[in-house]
Amino acid sequence: MLHYILQTVIFQLLFLLIYDVFLKKETFFNWNRFYLLASALLSIVLPFIKIDSFKTVIPKEYIYVLPEIIIGKANNNITVEEAVIDNINTSSITFNWEHLLYLGSATALLLFVVKFYRLVLMAYKNPKTKFENAFLVALENSKHAFSFFNYIFLGNNIKTEDRQTILAHELQHVKEKHSLDLLFFEALKIIFWFNPLIYMYQKRVASLHEFIADSKAVKSNNKAHYYQNLLSQVFDTQKVSFINPFFKQSLIKKRIIMLSKSKSKQIHLVKYLLVFPMVIGMLFYTSCTNDEKINESVEVNSELTEEELVEKYKNEIILLKQENKFYDDGKDGYEKFLSSDNNNYLLTLDEYARSNAFMFMLFEGYMTSKDSLGEIEQLKSTQLRMEELQNRTYVDYIENKKTQESIDRWENSPRNGQLRKHVKDLDNITAEEQKLINSQAEQIHNDDFLHKQIISDGLRHKVIGFQNNLVNNQKPVKSDEMSFAVIDEVPVFPGCEASSLNSDKRKCFSDKINNLVTKNWNQDLANSLNLKGKVRIYVRFTINKEGDITNVKSRTPHPELDKEAKRIVKLIPKVKPGKHEGDFVNITFDLPITFNVKE
Repeated sequence: MLHYILQTVIFQLLFLLIYDVFLKKETFFNWNRFYLLASALLSIVLPFIKIDSFKTVIPKEYIYVLPEIIIGKANNNITVEEAVIDNINTSSITFNWEHLLYLGSATALLLFVVKFYRLVLMAYKNPKTKFENAFLVALENSKHAFSFFNYIFLGNNIKTEDRQTILAHELQHVKEKHSLDLLFFEALKIIFWFNPLIYMYQKRVASLHEFIADSKAVKSNNKAHYYQNLLSQVFDTQKVSFINPFFKQSLIKKRIIMLSKSKSKQIHLVKYLLVFPMVIGMLFYTSCTNDEKINESVEVNSELTEEELVEKYKNEIILLKQENKFYDDGKDGYEKFLSSDNNNYLLTLDEYARSNAFMFMLFEGYMTSKDSLGEIEQLKSTQLRMEELQNRTYVDYIENKKTQESIDRWENSPRNGQLRKHVKDLDNITAEEQKLINSQAEQIHNDDFLHKQIISDGLRHKVIGFQNNLVNNQKPVKSDEMSFAVIDEVPVFPGCEASSLNSDKRKCFSDKINNLVTKNWNQDLANSLNLKGKVRIYVRFTINKEGDITNVKSRTPHPELDKEAKRIVKLIPKVKPGKHEGDFVNITFDLPITFNVKE
């Protein structure tokens, strides 16, 4: 949801920048009206449009995942809690912003209904007469002048000599159906009440309505008298955003300028072509952003609710502990409640309930066993995690697993010598997904420490075993796209020039990176940032055609860790760039780092 909102806001901002810089001063009023309406609609629709062919422009198989670097001494005696904690953290949700969005929309809708009711009441109570293809509503003791659909509201205190000019102007609003435009933006304001750009859109469209009505009305009136009428009087108007008031003080100067301005030359229409490359760029962005739908075939047929399942497994854990069987090896003990050996990308509802019950029992046991004042902070932290568990549902877990961050975390956290790949449908793997799978196969083929590939679309998976550098007794399919695993000449780290074999240079490269990171990483950050347990960091960087480190990006749980990760990567010296088919190429790497912090 948040990603969609950010995309919409960015697209609207770009569209408005084009309008304000290139189109706003032109007299193509109807063209501008269409532009604003179409661009507002496009900004909402474009995030949903995915063009698969765009995804192949920057294939993901260019990115080579370096072996994970572990900083700090890890505890070899892995606790039961550590075995399940990853599954819990991936779906942790601390605040549900959707409730705030719904509340704001409900408030905006209520305000709109109140304004609309007052307008209808005004039309109902005051006398009406037919005027051409509209109804003229006479407002007693008023100088108001505005229109809404085919109703023109006119105050009785307006001078007789001015009424003709005003009626001609308001009649153009009726004929052009300007009220539809304003109601369209009212609907957007109800849905996107928090987005200031919607209000800017409506303000610009309202201004265009006045320019259009002026340009048509002045044809049937004396232009000098029309100017004089605008300059001499300023009427009070209703504070309603979906009506077309005749006099609005802030617009009078702009209306006179536009009326006196000579028509724009037709050649200036080419400015509207600027929108095409921008829309293509937006489509490129949305298509390359992976919003893959996760297989949601969850266990909805269970006779028990999620809460009942959790309670059921809590009782089972209590019973096992009473019988001293909980810590027995195998599925008869605590392993029954773990999902660390599950190769599926998703947990079923039953598996999720088992994990949650297990974590509840762990936290409750920890809370009751700690009573010293020195452990108050740890107790508070545990209490917060328990509250997170209570507030998070299986639906929240599924929604979180749809995000690209969750997919990346799963794919970039290999275990037991395996690499992982998430696909949309295990039975219908796309050509792009197959290329990524083949690229992983090449990576495993050239790495002595990797021997297995897991491919999952959610609640299903398949395992590809590797033996003697063969995949299913066949040599891996070489990807058409280059990567660190398959290029002709890999980048050479200083000190790795001795061997002529690419495989040796790859291993030397990884070893040098590992040594550089572990030697230079500032481990004092653990104390200054109050870090505890395992901290995972992901860094992406590119070695360009000149052998320099560029495009360094990182994903960390703290800004200081982000700075440190980027600092470390920038310590990598200039390397001999890689070559493919005789040409120097850019190579992108993903570097996972695990920072073990002693409690």
